[in-house]
Amino acid sequence: MTSSPRLLIAIALLHALLMSAGCAPLVGDTCATDVECDTQNGESCDLSVPNGYCTLLGCNPGDCGEESVCILFEDETSACMLYCDDASGCREEHVCRTDIPFEATRAGEPLEGGFCYVTPPE
Repeated sequence: MTSSPRLLIAIALLHALLMSAGCAPLVGDTCATDVECDTQNGESCDLSVPNGYCTLLGCNPGDCGEESVCILFEDETSACMLYCDDASGCREEHVCRTDIPFEATRAGEPLEGGFCYVTPPE
C-alpha cells in the first residue's frame, strides 16, 4: 500500500496543528528564553527562577490569563503569577507562596490564597 505525498503532508500538518494547539505557554511555565512564553501577550521568561518562569511584568489587574493573577508587590512592581490555593497546583519545585505580602485581584475582586513561586530560603 502506498500513500500519496499530498496525503502524508496533510496528515503531518494536521498533527502539527493539533500538537501546537495544546501546548500554548501559560504563566508559570518553565522557559529558557522569551520565545517559549506567550510573547504575543507581552510575556517574558524570568530567568532568575530555576528553570525559568513565564510571566508578564508590569501588569495591571485583568491583564493576566485565566489561571494567573496580577500580583502587586510591596516595592510597587507587579507581575502575572500562577494563582494557587495550595502547592498541588504548582510546579514540582515551587510552593504556593503566601509569605510575601501582595495584593491579588481577579475581575476586580480580592483573592485569598497565594501564587506559585520558588521555595523561600530558610
